[in-house]
Amino acid sequence: MRTLGHEFELWPTRVAYWRRKRTLLVADLHLGKSETFQRAGVPVPSGAMHEALDRLGGAIAVTGAERVLVLGDVLHAPAGITASMVETVRAWRARVGGKLRFQVVCGNHDREIERVAPAWDMALLGESYVEDGVGFVHDPDSEAARRMDGFVWAGHVHPAVAMGRRGRAFKLACFVVGDRVGVLPAFSLFTAGTTVGGRRGGRVFACAGDEVVEV
Repeated sequence: MRTLGHEFELWPTRVAYWRRKRTLLVADLHLGKSETFQRAGVPVPSGAMHEALDRLGGAIAVTGAERVLVLGDVLHAPAGITASMVETVRAWRARVGGKLRFQVVCGNHDREIERVAPAWDMALLGESYVEDGVGFVHDPDSEAARRMDGFVWAGHVHPAVAMGRRGRAFKLACFVVGDRVGVLPAFSLFTAGTTVGGRRGGRVFACAGDEVVEV
């Protein structure tokens, strides 16, 4: 995918890879979501965080990325920041390598990310970041995104596309790439997808098994 002179690879694991920068783009991990629900008395299964970390680790290994740039919502909620959760991510971070850089554009769910960023060796970039004329934000409809001149990558929307026929319809997470803004799918599988269709504009690329398919 070429956008204003920059090439980004869209991967079915719900990440984009900026090969020239050896940088993996990912959004909406929502770590600690199961823990948040469980603390509220909602009987949801554990394991979502481990699955997300394993999948992210796999994407890092396959691409050879030297940096991960998270476009918001590393966390789900402060209530999900348990000692066990912090240690799990810290240990995973150590396994994927100390030379791998993690940078975070903060999202609306990252209200207390300062509590865990040092333990997870993550650099916080604020609510927006620009590199080589490419902008990175969490919310594509934010004032920060509107102020940017070049192409902008974002998350937040959790885009999905409806497939199939009436009575047998299902949704697939997708990338939405317009002339000026690209939106990543939510990396977490434990998220509801927002059906985008043509509403947001741009080309739609669905994550379908082991492939990314334009629909």
